[in-house]
Amino acid sequence: MPLLGGALSVTSESWNGFPESQHWYDITADNARASGFTVVEPWDDNGLRSCAANLRCFIPMGVDWRFSAATVATAVLAEVNRVLADTHADRVDILAHSQGGLVAAALAQNPSAVGKIYRIVTLGTPFLGAPKALTELLLAEPCQFPANKFGFNRCLIDPTVIQRLMENYPGVAELVPPADYYTAASVLASPLTSNNHLLSYEEARATADQILANPPSGSGLVARDGSLLDAANSFHAQIDRWAPADPSVGLLRMVGYDADSSDGCGAAPCPASQLGRYQPLPVGDPNATITGVDVGTRQMSYGDGDGTVPLWSASVYNPSTGFDDRGGAHDLYWCGVSHFGLVWSSAVWASSLNYLTGATTYNADQVGGVCPDGTTGSLPRSLIGAQ
Repeated sequence: MPLLGGALSVTSESWNGFPESQHWYDITADNARASGFTVVEPWDDNGLRSCAANLRCFIPMGVDWRFSAATVATAVLAEVNRVLADTHADRVDILAHSQGGLVAAALAQNPSAVGKIYRIVTLGTPFLGAPKALTELLLAEPCQFPANKFGFNRCLIDPTVIQRLMENYPGVAELVPPADYYTAASVLASPLTSNNHLLSYEEARATADQILANPPSGSGLVARDGSLLDAANSFHAQIDRWAPADPSVGLLRMVGYDADSSDGCGAAPCPASQLGRYQPLPVGDPNATITGVDVGTRQMSYGDGDGTVPLWSASVYNPSTGFDDRGGAHDLYWCGVSHFGLVWSSAVWASSLNYLTGATTYNADQVGGVCPDGTTGSLPRSLIGAQ
């Protein structure tokens, strides 16, 4: 089972509650070990051969978010081929977090992957992008690495430096909301000339292209065209609706909602209280999920999601607007579970494992975990039980 991680990091010292040299996905690996898997590095052929006896190999693979998902998917396919050759398994399962889910979707549409994948689970994947990526690209906001936990009211890394890096990476462009986001959700941005005017995709792109071509004073941007955004939009148009080259491949999307962008979990298993705060977050709460921005006033708008990815982006389903890109796949909703909580939660892991092994099959969208008060929170009832 390869794990495609959206951001694989390692620290040289204790940081943000993580022990020295702990990967962000070590908690997932601990859950895998507790379930009888052997964790094997992707390049360890001997390790793969030794765990082939019970075919319970867990292979973590970091995603280089600078490259396009299609490019990374080619590298993942090569690893899948090696895993199959070393273990003599017939197919693999894939667990993919965040941007890794875009890679998994691209891989599933590759004809060379036909017959090699059984099932895929995505955890908080921004199939329709994340407005937070757009705000950081155009406005250098919000701060990606706040230093408030260390007693400083500033960013650890200058946001304009991140902005300058972001504008030239195809992988980042694929995190910017594509045209379908504007169909799934009612708000993204307002134009520079008029507040409270909801932009169509074409209007939003014109605004973004103008900023990229003529960076404002103080911006970290260097003038460039919008070709990467064009390519990213074409990519999403191809992969967002579930239509694998091999129709037997299954997909289950894990979707967090009623969650904020913070969490306090640093070791498995994660207590429910630390997976993400559950309460109706007030409008404008900076810990809620960014769903839009007024590029004239720089005012963010907030809505439901896992604190990073909006609800509709991870579920690709919004019946209130008639948007439905689920294909034959289904969504499992988790109340109060944050973006990284989806990776760290032992309950989400157990549901993922049951699906990947074939123990569970879903014929409709369901709630995987209710809110601490026993309700389904703000989740629209029309989403529960949808075929």
